[in-house]
Amino acid sequence: MSEHSEILRAMAAVCKRGAGGDLEARIAPIPGGTEYAELARAINDLLDVSDAFVREATAATEHCSRGEYHRPILLRGFRGSYRNAAKAINRAACMSTAPAARRSD
Repeated sequence: MSEHSEILRAMAAVCKRGAGGDLEARIAPIPGGTEYAELARAINDLLDVSDAFVREATAATEHCSRGEYHRPILLRGFRGSYRNAAKAINRAACMSTAPAARRSD
């Protein structure tokens, strides 16, 4: 098997792990001096953002499930659909506080 085939198989394996829910999978070491280095970094970046979003969303919704609405998803670093989804989750959490506020009146 050629070195290029091994690199591509390793990258594909990390992508499959990520698609299977293992968002901690990364391509390491980055294949230096090859045309695959940029692709490896891009895959790792995608996994980084996905992992961060899942962790933030989990933390925020776990707090909400306990009636604690002080832990919104931190938006820093999220763009596009990630940012839009985070804002929607944060809005839903804020709406959850409205009935509690009315009960205390």
